[in-house]
Amino acid sequence: MFRDIIRQMKSKNIVLICIDCLRSDLFFENDGNTTFIDHIIANETTYQNLHTSANTTTPAVASLMTGTYSEKNGVHSLRESKLNKSTDTLAEILSKYGYDTYANVTGPLSANTGLNRGFDSYHHRSESTDIDEDVLDEFADWMKSTEDPFFAYFHLWELHAPVEVSEQYDDPSYGRCAYERKLSELDQKLKRLIEHVKREDCVILITGDHGEAFSWRGTAVQFTLSRIRGSLRFDNGFDTRNAERAVNRFLSKFSIDIHDHPIENGHRETVGDFVTNVPLAIIDDNLPGNTFDQQCRQID
Repeated sequence: MFRDIIRQMKSKNIVLICIDCLRSDLFFENDGNTTFIDHIIANETTYQNLHTSANTTTPAVASLMTGTYSEKNGVHSLRESKLNKSTDTLAEILSKYGYDTYANVTGPLSANTGLNRGFDSYHHRSESTDIDEDVLDEFADWMKSTEDPFFAYFHLWELHAPVEVSEQYDDPSYGRCAYERKLSELDQKLKRLIEHVKREDCVILITGDHGEAFSWRGTAVQFTLSRIRGSLRFDNGFDTRNAERAVNRFLSKFSIDIHDHPIENGHRETVGDFVTNVPLAIIDDNLPGNTFDQQCRQID
């Protein structure tokens, strides 16, 4: 499948940006100040109902980079799995077609996962490091040293817990909660990153690896309920789903107005839409700007 797509692209430069914990609903509609994302939605090709293959980063990115599920690519967990040697990555295939390849990643995506295969340059930065001018300058230097076509992959960590909003953006005008305010802050960083790479014959893709539950994250209520649920359901085999639904409905009355499960802490333990539904935006001067709401799979 990848090979057919590459032939059709006619050696375009490709930049793939994956934003950790990026929820589709809050990409398309939020109470923050996301002027650049809003411009993308209004003018580029976007998909609202795209679903990831896993609810943790490493398996999700392994599927994204190989077009295969964990059963084939061998990546079943966050840090304890390694990509099967028999499974080709997108970077490996593009390299065979003459692409120079670059990655700047973070989180669990170390070279030990095998996801570095096919990349000429694979930079793994600290999880506490946002996309800053040093990262952008490093990438700009790499682009100057390479020839077209190239493939670049960025994995951004800004929305992952613990979310740290800079003082400038920590204000209700940038969102109702830390997640939305950080998305407003990331919006301008995303603009600078794309300005660095925007050139003729380039396609830029923006997506997420999975979503996030955060409306009650870090509270004593959420911690207690999650521990009780874990003990009853996962340790002792009780079906707690009806009780969970009732608790989530009740607590949602006191939450911000988003579709969320207050009992959940982040991701990993559920496959609700707020975790599996991620956006896709394709920035390409040759594509008309359309928004699609048909359900589709990121693995494709």
